[in-house]
Amino acid sequence: ECMPMNCRAMGRKVPIPDELGEEIERVYHSWSECHGRYGDLVPWLFGDFTIADAMYAPVALRFVTYGVALEDGAQAFVDAVLADARMAEWLEAARAEPEVIGREEVG
Repeated sequence: ECMPMNCRAMGRKVPIPDELGEEIERVYHSWSECHGRYGDLVPWLFGDFTIADAMYAPVALRFVTYGVALEDGAQAFVDAVLADARMAEWLEAARAEPEVIGREEVG
């Protein structure tokens, strides 16, 4: 995995192979499609917070961890994820976790 989950880290840099670049573009396309249909309801993908937002939260965190440059709509979604009280609580718990998984420490 090129961008392992590591929500305690920021500013990591990893090579982005073509397959990963294509996957990032696919995510952008999905988010853009949702924002195109429900644009007046952003920042969440379908207006209110849904399971889709929860599903994409780890992706948003990876974009932050690895400094992926984001378009405005995608950045608005990531900002909403980071500002969400539930996510803030989860991230705080992650920061307090003493265990480190070596294979997740890339970049």
